Formats: sequence, C-alpha cells, structure tokens
Amino acid sequence: MLALTRILQLLEMLLQASGRKLTSAEISGKLEVSRRQIIRDIDKLRDEGFNVRSDMNGYWLETAPDFGSFGLSRFDKFVITTGLGRIIDSKDPSLSRIAREIIEKITNENQQSKEKPADEFKVVYLNEIKKIQKIRVAIDSATVINFKYERPNKPDERLRKVRPCELFFKRHAYYMIAAPEDSDSLIMYRINRMKDITLTRERFARKPIDLDSHLSNAFEVMITGPVEDVEILFKKSVAPFVSELVWHGTQKIVKNDDGSIIFTARVAINHEILRWVMGYGNECVVTKPDQLRQMVIEQTKLMLEDYLDQKSSNVINA
Repeated sequence: MLALTRILQLLEMLLQASGRKLTSAEISGKLEVSRRQIIRDIDKLRDEGFNVRSDMNGYWLETAPDFGSFGLSRFDKFVITTGLGRIIDSKDPSLSRIAREIIEKITNENQQSKEKPADEFKVVYLNEIKKIQKIRVAIDSATVINFKYERPNKPDERLRKVRPCELFFKRHAYYMIAAPEDSDSLIMYRINRMKDITLTRERFARKPIDLDSHLSNAFEVMITGPVEDVEILFKKSVAPFVSELVWHGTQKIVKNDDGSIIFTARVAINHEILRWVMGYGNECVVTKPDQLRQMVIEQTKLMLEDYLDQKSSNVINA
C-alpha cells in the first residue's frame, strides 16, 4: 500500500470514529502495518496540523480539521477539479471519496461567492472531467474516437473520426493531439470544444509523440504559420517585466544602454504572437520579420478606424 493511501485511510478512520479512541491493534489490523509504522503516520498527520491525541487507551482526533476557504480563482478551481477528476474513479475508495469531497467544497464556495450556482459549476467541471477521462482511455488503449467540434461563432455539425495521440494542458485549457483517419498529419483540438465523444471498436498502432518537439515552434500552442526569426524592441517601461519571464524556449534578450531590450525568438507567425505583441501597445516595436510587422500595422489600422468611427463613438457614449 502506498504511504499516501495508508495515511489517508488512517485519517478517514479517525474522522469516522468521531472522537472515539482507536487502539493500536485496531488500526494495525485495518491497515496491515506495524504499530511502529502507525506512530510514524500519526506524527505525519500532526505535522500537517491535525490534532491527533493519544493516551494508553488509543488515538483520537480532538477536533475536526477546518481547511478554511480555498480562495481560488475560477480558473484555479477548474484546473484543480480537473486534476481531481482523474482519481475520482480510482480503485482506492479513500482517494476517490476525498477527491469528490474537495470538488464538492469548491463548488459550494462558488455558490457562496455568487459566481455561479454550485450545481452549474459541478455540471461544467464534471462534464470536462468525463471528456478528459474518456480521451485518456482512448489514448491508452489506442482506440479511434468520434466527436463533433464546435468553434466559437462557427457551428460545425460534422462528425470527426481521429486517432488520439496525446493530451496536455497549456494556457488555460486542455488540448488533444490527434491524427485524422485518412491522414498521418497531426491536428490539435481544444477539449472544451469537443462534443459527443464516443469510443469506437477500431484500434490503431500507436506512435510516440515528442510533445516538446511538436510544440517547439509554437509561441503558445498553435504551430500553424511560417516559422520565422522574430525580433522585437521593448521600451524601458516594460523591459523588466518582459525580461523576468521565459516566453519561449528559443528566446534571447539583449539589454540596451537606455534600459530597453531586444527580444528574439524563432516561432510560428500567427495570431498568438500577434496578440502578445499588440498587448504591449506602443511600448514595443516589431523589427523582424516583415510579415509580423505588416500584421501589426494592419491590426493597428483597423483599431484606429474603429476608435475614430463616429458611429462607434456614439455606441460607446450611449
């Protein structure tokens, strides 16, 4: 039995005892460990803040633990509950029960904070968890899946049939890398856009994917577009904030005497790098490549037209 599983089962026994003293023999018989190991596990619970008391007659939990408020953002809660969903169906009943209780507490916090009704959050979380679990099963068993893919503002009722290869989390979302049934090319799908996922009876020969290599040209996750050497001048006002983070594995930063920096990286030119650059407004200037410069210029012109358009101004003022 894993140490974590054993300690969780010990904690569960103490909680269920509701203050009743548990003897060493009782705990030892249940967990199938020595009394010396029980003492070590009790010490670990105490180190974690559980008020486990003991005397000649046994062990008991003086007060039920209060974990307080998680104080998490909506995104934090989604990530945590998604991860917990992976062990909800665990063969270990203690782990499964604790995972469900934490999800329950998180969704109840949402209700208290009036973000969304708890039941609605629970449905959203558990629905995403079920999809992720289903895809993991398909990947592990090399099983072809069918699904519909709905992009925002672009309805698509086509039934897609793919060979799932990899599942990963990045930039606020889960993604699946898969190969269409009639091609060996790899396509990326966002899990939250996948609907009506079903496993077929078809199997395929799995081919290992080096995820880091596959995403090496992506600024974030998108690998479409020509791969170019990007060079951007960041002004002194934002240079320290850009310098303190690793934005891409190929990035290099050169500091100028005036406090500005030159940022370089080799990435795919698409909307991801464009939106990152646009987010810094006039505090950065793209010097290379010409394609990205033109994308920024065109986007800036469109923004300027919108801001100078009298109709848009009237809408805003209204």
